[in-house]
Amino acid sequence: MLLGEMLVREGILTVIQVETALRRGEQQKVRLGTALVELGYLDIDTLARALSSLHRVPAVLTKHVAHIDPKVLVLFPPKVANQRWVIPLGWTQTKPARLVVAMRDPSATPMDELVVAAGARIDVGVAPEILIRRCLARYYGGSRTDMKFIDVDPAKLRKPDSSEPPAPARAKREIILSVPPLPMPPMLEEVEPELEPEPEPEPPRMLTAPPSALVPVLGTDEAVEALRACTTSDEIGNILATWLQSAYGLGVVLVVKDGLGMAVGWRGYVSGVDNAAIETIAMPLGPASMLTSAYEGKTSFRGPPPEKGAAVHRRLWTTLGCRDPEEVLVIPILLKDRVVNILYSHVAEGGHLEETALEDAARVAAAASTAYARLLRKPKTAE
Repeated sequence: MLLGEMLVREGILTVIQVETALRRGEQQKVRLGTALVELGYLDIDTLARALSSLHRVPAVLTKHVAHIDPKVLVLFPPKVANQRWVIPLGWTQTKPARLVVAMRDPSATPMDELVVAAGARIDVGVAPEILIRRCLARYYGGSRTDMKFIDVDPAKLRKPDSSEPPAPARAKREIILSVPPLPMPPMLEEVEPELEPEPEPEPPRMLTAPPSALVPVLGTDEAVEALRACTTSDEIGNILATWLQSAYGLGVVLVVKDGLGMAVGWRGYVSGVDNAAIETIAMPLGPASMLTSAYEGKTSFRGPPPEKGAAVHRRLWTTLGCRDPEEVLVIPILLKDRVVNILYSHVAEGGHLEETALEDAARVAAAASTAYARLLRKPKTAE
């Protein structure tokens, strides 16, 4: 089944809209999906799910490519990534680990070439052409001379002119296309002797979650729900760190040690910094600083780093290997009236926090506080 036929069958688009996009695609020499996104008829993630259903491999969404570890990106030289329209995302949690790769067209991509280039087995995901192109430009500095369209920002989508049919009214629920689990495309395997029987095919396998790419995608609603189900303090810390990474690209969870007057590192994600380094963080809660303010005032802080405590702040940023940020977010988590954790995150140069940052922080902090209280009430099992 073709992409246009599927979208019409699912009630996502009309026949006229698909025909309009086909004409645009022919004129600009781009794929149908790209034309649909440019016209504003379809968003990138819905397109990815549709392609996933067609190719029978998992969909790579915009959130999956938001923060890719540079150590993973270097597995493919820029020439290979640009020529083959592929982006490495991260490692699976299987043993042995496999490299997860986003592809524009899994059925036409030379898998053996990618296996040799990366030196690893591969799990496949499909991503729209327009998303792959955006990643090539962002992560590899790629410039596709054969691409005539502009890089699409959803906030800057061109308004269709009066001759084009309007986009259909969107249902309030998210459209999710079903993706039957099927085996991954064939890849480089060991050559068996001709006379021996062929090995049994691998069972169907969906894309597993690499720690640096697909796992850290946790929105505020999902974080709150996950915290409600926590059974250990370690789970709470992992969820808080994952939420910070998902929302802001980096974050650190600090544990308050009242007796020492310190906040020490516990969990977190910062590109290029392992958790062992995060655990070495020890920030004083006596001198004036953004952390001290959150600790003493028991309120979240969002904004430019305050001038008071600049030396303390720089000590933290040096440990995290980053420049002085333009905007920070500091969130205390309370158990009754005592601060037990401080969450820290910031945005890179030129970035900004969402308008709902403080509201989201309050929801997550409240859910974490409730989770800690629930664990304290939980009866201890006899040893």
